[in-house]
Order: sequence, then C-alpha cells, then structure tokens
Amino acid sequence: MFSGTHLKHGKHVCGQHTIKEEALKSIILEDIRTWTEALNQKDVLERVEAKATTSRKQLTKQLEAVDKQLQKLNDERKALIRLLASDKITEAEYKDVTAEINSSIEQLQLKKSTLSNVAQTKGLDVMVTRMKEELQRFMKLKDLTSDMLHRLVERIEVTADGIPQIRYRFAPPSAFL
Repeated sequence: MFSGTHLKHGKHVCGQHTIKEEALKSIILEDIRTWTEALNQKDVLERVEAKATTSRKQLTKQLEAVDKQLQKLNDERKALIRLLASDKITEAEYKDVTAEINSSIEQLQLKKSTLSNVAQTKGLDVMVTRMKEELQRFMKLKDLTSDMLHRLVERIEVTADGIPQIRYRFAPPSAFL
C-alpha cells in the first residue's frame, strides 16, 4: 500500500524503496531462465500432459451428459405431440410444456456449444507450449527493453530493505503444475 510517507515526511522517516534498473532487469531475466529450465524438465511436461488428458476426459463426460439430457427433452417433446394428437391434453397445456422444454433445450445447446469450444482448444498443454516459446524468445535476449518490461511486469514493489517483489502479467509455470 502506498502511503506517500517518503514524499510527505522525507528520507528520515521513510526510505525511498528504490532499486537500480540493471539489478531489476537481471532479476527478471533470471526468473525467465529459471522458468524455462523448469518447463523443459520431462516430469513437468508429463504432469501437464496428464492434467490435460484428465481435463479432456471430464469435458467429454460433460458433453455426453448434455447430449443425454437433450435427447430426453426431445423425447418428451415427441411424447407431448402424441398426447396432443390423441386429445389427452389441450393445446394450451401442450404450448406451456413445450415452451418450458424449448427453453431448457436452448440452455443445454448453449452449454454444449461452450463445452465444445473448450474441448477444441488443446487446453493446458497448449498454454505451456506457448509459454515455453515466449520464454525461449526472451532467453535469447541479453537485455530487456522498457517495452519488454512493461509487457512482462504488472507491478513492482520494493521493500524497505531494497528487495523487489515482482508481479508478472502471466502466471509463472509453477501455477500449471
């Protein structure tokens, strides 16, 4: 939390909490190197693939459940048509129940569409691959420009003892494991 103590009361009450730009750049580059090494480990990639496989299986089960519900609602709608044709229900009753069924079908189709879109994206393994590519690109660099820093870093807080706490704009690889 920024209270402005340094600006209000001077350096005798509160330090400036500063860090040299070069030191900050080297810390960020070291973080990138560490993450790249972590992502290249075989067991890490195997765990990510296992999570992605589990996720895909769950999506498949959810899609199958939605398909079953849709089939059940369509069967109910057909049964209502038979009841209407045999004069066992009135046209008003038919319209009321059919409207409810159609609303449920629309909701389920929307849910199915969303699940299908999620299933089509490769998920976690694609995210890790993209992150590896991005980190590899930054690994080739010897220096970070201010534009790159803005792209990577969301916020930097420097503690009173000069230790920077860096919040990146992306989740570190450890968040995927």
